[in-house]
Amino acid sequence: MPSFRNPSDAWHYALGQIEHYGNNIITEDGQLIRELLNLSLTIKYPLEGYPVKGSGWDIAALDLYAEQLMNPENTGFDYTYGNRLRAHECIFDDPEDCLSVIEWDQIEIIIGKLKRQPTSRRCVAITWYPDIDIVAEHSPCLIMLDFLIRQDKLYTTAIFRSHDIGRAYIANIYGLGKLQKYIADQLGIESGDLTTISISAHYYIV
Repeated sequence: MPSFRNPSDAWHYALGQIEHYGNNIITEDGQLIRELLNLSLTIKYPLEGYPVKGSGWDIAALDLYAEQLMNPENTGFDYTYGNRLRAHECIFDDPEDCLSVIEWDQIEIIIGKLKRQPTSRRCVAITWYPDIDIVAEHSPCLIMLDFLIRQDKLYTTAIFRSHDIGRAYIANIYGLGKLQKYIADQLGIESGDLTTISISAHYYIV
């Protein structure tokens, strides 16, 4: 698995891999992309080296993206990652046979789990609602996050079903790096590697 020091190095490598080994396809939305399947990248220092030249993201825009990733409020879109991660809707069947919807802050639950059981392999957060997203016009690209403590560091893996490497990758890494650091700080440990697995890694062809 390729490993890189910072997001800039990983980004340039990813774009080159898509260019050299990818294929052009028309998406279900009628857009032309160049796509490489199952691209995996590991970054040692995901919060190093911003702003990344040529990415189109300045620090103010990156901070806004990271804030939205941490915000449980739905800000008017079909979904936000912060809302799915921190106010995840679950149907609860109570003893009176009544169904009600409750909201789980997956991030805080994971922090508590890792405090109690530091070697846990069950600290997974999801953003995908199968009953909604399979037919939705807009559905999450980031679908799962996994957090592990190993060697006294917090390691994070993010799985994207669809990943716009050209325009979104740098912001994704910045936001995820901020989230990883938040969790690590709550646990009193350092951040380790951040790994992304991009099922459809692509850029748009204009």
